Amino acid sequence: MPPTRRRIVAALAAIAAAASCQVIVDGELHAVHCVEDGAVGPPACVAGSTCVEGVCVPSVEGPRRLGGPCAVEADCEAGQICLEPPSFGGSGGRTCSRPCCSSSDCDGAVDAAHGARGDVVCWVAPLGGASFCRPAAEVDRAAPGSGSVGTACSAPSDCRSGLCEEARCLDGCCSDAGCAVSGGACRLAATALAQGSHWVCGSGSSRKPVLAPCAADDECSSSFCAPLGGRSFCVEPCCSSTTCATLPDGSPLACVEVVRADGAFRACAAVLPIGAAFGLGHECASGHECRSGECAADALGKGMCTDACCTDASCADPAFVCRPAEAADAGASTPRALRCQMK
Repeated sequence: MPPTRRRIVAALAAIAAAASCQVIVDGELHAVHCVEDGAVGPPACVAGSTCVEGVCVPSVEGPRRLGGPCAVEADCEAGQICLEPPSFGGSGGRTCSRPCCSSSDCDGAVDAAHGARGDVVCWVAPLGGASFCRPAAEVDRAAPGSGSVGTACSAPSDCRSGLCEEARCLDGCCSDAGCAVSGGACRLAATALAQGSHWVCGSGSSRKPVLAPCAADDECSSSFCAPLGGRSFCVEPCCSSTTCATLPDGSPLACVEVVRADGAFRACAAVLPIGAAFGLGHECASGHECRSGECAADALGKGMCTDACCTDASCADPAFVCRPAEAADAGASTPRALRCQMK
């Protein structure tokens, strides 16, 4: 190799080493490798490039699409967040994401120009309490197919979720409506979808309906029996307190995170005082005034009724979006909740 070319190659190798990358040289310049997927620029890659599947690729100007790498929310398209999986008990680099109920909520995967890493699926956070759109390869899922939840499958790649269990496509849900296409019900179960119990579409049954008295989980169509106001009733999943029923004595139920040894999940499982009726965004002095049971300080420090959510649509008000909020208890096993927040 001519001296001038050797000096150029040596200089490039030195730059890559300083950026925690590796240049493979066998007489020709090859890919610059890295170990921190999703990192933009130094020190993982040289300036102007992003670490994607272990290789530094040119960064794309402008907002990145769902599943693309990011450093801050401004890197992502409008309506998305820059998700940091370790904050929710997961692993992996930051990616553009949004909350979801099932993998169909994650349609609109990244393209090659934005650093594609496979189609995007709905991932249940290991700590529970929230689900987010993430590249399938990052959450150990098969590259998704087209099969909707409940349809027959012979391999995970047959399913939109990238999950096939007992010869049926498996996916999460937030209500029975999400399982209607398969004729099933949204039930609490321990499956390959989550590390603990989570709401998934299961087969319909003749079990007891919501708010029927019960003594055990397996008596209920939702597979969840919970104590409410001194008695136990069959309880349903939720994305908003406005969808929760009222007990026979008139006490409204609120949508909250339920934390159990087998997982954390949202359910209509908190009893509120009769008369708790203020809706999302209403000024409040305490949670006892709010339909959700939650009164949080707004940007000006005044009390404002907030509520649980699954996606932006759960908030049912264009002034609010569904975003992660710190858990009331900062313990490592407590999920960070999704809450309706003002834009």
